[in-house]
Amino acid sequence: MTWALAVTQTVGYGVLYYTFGVAVVPMESTFGWTRDATSGAFSLMLLMAGVSAWTVGRLLDRGHARVVMTTASLTGALLLVAWANVTALWQLYAVMVGLGVVLAASAYEAAFTVLARWMGRYRMRSFLVVTAMAGLASTIFVPATNALIERFSWQTALLILALLMAGLAAPLHAAFVRRPPDTEEDMPEASLPLREARRMPAFRYMTVAFAIDTTLIVTLAAHAVPLFINRGFTPADAALAAGSLGLLQVVGRLVFAPASERLPLSLLATVTYGLRIVAIAALLLHTGPWGVAVFVVTFGLSNGASTLARAGLVAERFGTASFGAINGSMTTIVALARPLGPWLLGVAFAASGGYASGLWGLLLVAVFSTWAIHQSGRTLR
Repeated sequence: MTWALAVTQTVGYGVLYYTFGVAVVPMESTFGWTRDATSGAFSLMLLMAGVSAWTVGRLLDRGHARVVMTTASLTGALLLVAWANVTALWQLYAVMVGLGVVLAASAYEAAFTVLARWMGRYRMRSFLVVTAMAGLASTIFVPATNALIERFSWQTALLILALLMAGLAAPLHAAFVRRPPDTEEDMPEASLPLREARRMPAFRYMTVAFAIDTTLIVTLAAHAVPLFINRGFTPADAALAAGSLGLLQVVGRLVFAPASERLPLSLLATVTYGLRIVAIAALLLHTGPWGVAVFVVTFGLSNGASTLARAGLVAERFGTASFGAINGSMTTIVALARPLGPWLLGVAFAASGGYASGLWGLLLVAVFSTWAIHQSGRTLR
C-alpha cells in the first residue's frame, strides 16, 4: 500500500498542483486573461483544499479511504476534462473549486491518515517513501506537461493528464487502499477525539507553528526567483537555484526519517523549524551568492523535513484513531493563513523597493514558529 500511495501522490501532485503553473501562460494567451485573474483561481483551489480537509479527514477516520481517494481521482480526471473545455473565467474558477476538494481527498493529508492508521510505529518509514517519491513530482511533471503543451496544446495536455489520473491513480487507490484495523491490539497508541485534542495546549501550539511555517514555505517559494534576480542572479541561474529546493527537500526527508527513530520527534521538529531562521538570516546577512547558497540548502532541507515532522507530531501527540479529523482541522486554519504571506511580501517589496524589510518580518515570524513548535513538545499533549 505504501508504494501504491507513493505513485498516486506523485501523479496527484504532478497533475493537480504543478500543471497549473505550466498551463497558465498558454491559457492566458488563448483567452486574454490577466495573471491576477488566473492566480486568483489557483489560490481558490488551495483555499478549498484547506477548507475541505476537516470533512475529508472525518470520512477517512471512519474507514472510507478507498471510496474517498478513488472517487477523488476519478472526479479529478473529469474536472481536468472540464478545464480543457473552459471558455470563460468563471468556468475556470468553478473547476478550481472542485479540484481543491479533490486535492484534499487525495493528496498528502489523505495518504498520511491512511498510513498513520495502518503502519503504527513504522509510519515514519512509510511517510518517507511516499514523500520522497512525490517530492520528484515537479521534476517529472513540469517538463512532461510542458512537452505535451508544445507538442499539442494546453487543452490536449490536460486531456492526457486526465487519462493518467483515471487510468493509474484511481485503479491504484481502488486496489491497494484498505480499511484500517479496528482492534485495540492493532492500535496500541492512546488516541484522542478531535474535541479533546482541541482543548490541549499542544494542539494550539502546533496549529500556530504549522500555519506560520506553511506560510513561510509558500511565501518564499513564490518569491524565490524574483528575490534571487534582485540579488544579481540571471533569470536562468535564479530558476536553477529555486529548482534546487525540490531536490534538497528529498534529502531533508531522507535525513529526518531515520533520525526520528533515534531522537525525540519534538527535538527534530524544533531543529527543522530553526533551519528556517538560519535560511532567512543568511539572506539578510549576505546579499551575494553565498547568502543565496546557504538559504537554498537550509530552506530546502527544512522544507522536506517539516512535512514529516508535521505528520509525525500529530500522530505521536494525539494518536491515530482521529488523525484525519485532527490534522484536517489544523489544515483548515493553515489554509486561511497561507495566502497572506506572498501578498504581504509583495506589498513590502513595492513599498521599499527591495526585500530586506519583508525578510526581517519573515525572520521574526520564523522565530515565533520555532518557539511554538518547541512549546508543543514541552506540554502534556
